[in-house]
Amino acid sequence: MRAFFVVGSLVLSTVAAAPANDVQKRDLQTIQGAFVSISVASSNLDTAIRALTPDPNSASALGPAMMGLEGALAQARTDVAPTSPIGISDGIALQNAADTLTKSVKIMVMSAMLQRQTLDQINMTPMLLQSFMNQNMLSAALGQVVLSKLPAEGLQSAMAAFAGAGGSVGMGIVSLANPPLAMPPGMGPPMGGAPPAAMPATGAPQTGSPQTGSPGNSSQSGQRGSPQMSSPQTGSQPAGGSQGQAGSAASSVSVSQALEGNVVALS
Repeated sequence: MRAFFVVGSLVLSTVAAAPANDVQKRDLQTIQGAFVSISVASSNLDTAIRALTPDPNSASALGPAMMGLEGALAQARTDVAPTSPIGISDGIALQNAADTLTKSVKIMVMSAMLQRQTLDQINMTPMLLQSFMNQNMLSAALGQVVLSKLPAEGLQSAMAAFAGAGGSVGMGIVSLANPPLAMPPGMGPPMGGAPPAAMPATGAPQTGSPQTGSPGNSSQSGQRGSPQMSSPQTGSQPAGGSQGQAGSAASSVSVSQALEGNVVALS
């Protein structure tokens, strides 16, 4: 009789343990499946962002991809919420799926930041920004549910994974909410402004008004006795000013007096 009760209790414990293990295994698969669905949806959005061009038709897949990722996050929370807590070994197995999710989200956000100019050209930046904000809220809600299912030993690594994904989405929000980064003031002008600045520098010596309006040249021409050099008076008026005109006039008077032989003294 006693042996019967012992055998019966062992059978009952075995039968009770088997469903419990099956439930834990099923719950682990549910959480892993939720992570995988989010990773796939994030990769689809990354593909849609990378395919963007200045052609507005290239954004046809962007809207469905954003809705797909938001839907995957919401569905994951719905699926994970009724599951039971998992053990330490299951938490280690879940870490790989969490790491894959974090990497896919980081890559997607980086693609969005690199495509900022194209997003602005096709007016899709506000829509993607709103999607990032929705993803941030859905990820926070999912993180709270998942952390409640993990053992204490696996909380730190899980929190790091969700913090990495949430931080990437937050960085995308900040990037799209602010104006695109501009070139530093010291780097932009030399590329576009150097050729125009070089033209006056090379052309300035060619239009040299000081050569025609300098008193030294007029005095030398007077010593050589060439009256034709009095023409620089007209060229010196726009560039030399009143002092150049007075100097050239004085030099022309001394030349005429020297030719007539009437030079006695100059006051």
